[in-house]
Amino acid sequence: MAAHYACQLALLAFATAELRGLLLGGDFSAATKTALLAAAALFVLGLAAGRLAQRVVEESARQEFLDHVTVNETHTSAESATAS
Repeated sequence: MAAHYACQLALLAFATAELRGLLLGGDFSAATKTALLAAAALFVLGLAAGRLAQRVVEESARQEFLDHVTVNETHTSAESATAS
């Protein structure tokens, strides 16, 4: 997930920087170098953001699962106590 997000950001940064350079009438080589640097920078940022998002989602799912299991165990224990 993190690498997918990073690639999307990198491609978006590359396309944006390249188009900006070409629309402003700049040198193709300079525009491409700038676009590559922007892509690399946003790839790194996207990778970090993607890994952080993945950890948040996994932790949230784990906590929700544990809460659900705890509620079910408490409910089962209460039913067993009232049946006795």
